[in-house]
Amino acid sequence: MTHTVAENAAPTVSEFVPQSVEQAREWVLERISLEQSIRIHGNGTSGHSDPISLEEGGCFPVSSQDLKTIHFFDPDDLVAGMQAGQTAAEMQQLLAQKKMQLMVNPWYPDSTLGGMVSANISGPNRMNMGGLRDSLIGIEYINGRGELVKAGGKVVKNVTGYDLTRMMIGHLGGLGLITSVNFKIQPFVIDPHALFLETDLQNWQKAVGLLQSRRIPLDWIQAVSASAEGNRILLGAGFSGNPERRSRIANELQDVFGEKSFMLADGDDSPEWPCLPGKERFNGFLPAYLEHWQINQPGLHLQASLPTADILELSLESLSAWDPRMIIHPVGGDLHLFLGEQDGDRQKKFIQTLLKCLPRQSSNMRLLRSAPEVGFEHLGHFAKPPGYSLSCRLKQHLDSEELFDAPYYRM
Repeated sequence: MTHTVAENAAPTVSEFVPQSVEQAREWVLERISLEQSIRIHGNGTSGHSDPISLEEGGCFPVSSQDLKTIHFFDPDDLVAGMQAGQTAAEMQQLLAQKKMQLMVNPWYPDSTLGGMVSANISGPNRMNMGGLRDSLIGIEYINGRGELVKAGGKVVKNVTGYDLTRMMIGHLGGLGLITSVNFKIQPFVIDPHALFLETDLQNWQKAVGLLQSRRIPLDWIQAVSASAEGNRILLGAGFSGNPERRSRIANELQDVFGEKSFMLADGDDSPEWPCLPGKERFNGFLPAYLEHWQINQPGLHLQASLPTADILELSLESLSAWDPRMIIHPVGGDLHLFLGEQDGDRQKKFIQTLLKCLPRQSSNMRLLRSAPEVGFEHLGHFAKPPGYSLSCRLKQHLDSEELFDAPYYRM
């Protein structure tokens, strides 16, 4: 879709924030009639009063952040449904009133549910509690023809035709505007604890390999950069259950981690580590680490996804000259890298160094924050996940007029 910009003028438009689904649909239909493209923003991507130049962006921004109606919450049936503007923190606070939670790890407390589904966020709990794909049971969205589409249902065991619900996971705003989501939820885990060990860039991988070989029943595994030195890693392994089960797992972990490890219950603080993953993994785990590393606003944030076997073979020492901060979910298959560096040329050089470390056949990367001059093209074919060609075909079929502008589909 195209739009006309007057010569020598740079018209601007503020982000549209609908107050109802019907208002959102009417606005989308108006954009269709005027042949104007739309770019979907998550919560806080662009403030209400922050105008966007049509000459630069070429599209009209919209956010569902004010759509917050609770459709249903049934703890007995383990389901909840609400509009897409609910934030992760708001949703978990609501569920906690009945000692329930969504077993998904949002990156930020103010991540909206629609944004979480669109970006297919993941975290340490994906190891054995599953990710968004395992929790999402229903969805409502506005498609490229301005139609309100409902897919899935309100129950865990739901039979449908085409799986439109999971199709929208990870679509990055290119297939439609999500307005509501239905989730499978679970009760609080029983007395969660974790064992931690501070180690170096080589030994944490050996420890994870041992944990896998012993098949210890863990809730999550996470490795993060220490604050004092970039080449130090804090490795954590979470587990839960009654005292007997926890004691048995703790003893097995102790055999792997050694005497220098320490154990804490979720929610407990460590004087050296105020950002342990057990505390905030269900409410937004990135801000605590950024604060701990004293990075007010990362200049560069990359996410690499690759199989566990490849993560355990990565030579991360080659990145030490850049002193990046890392969050690694080895069994979930995620590697988050952060640089405080704001210079675009330096960011490009870091990306080039990183690409040399990754196995070409199995890795893909997402550029989540960078300098303006750094884009998808600097990631090369690493920016294209295995299902990229299918995503593009879906885009051509479901949004043939390219109503929804998403840079991901132009790589």
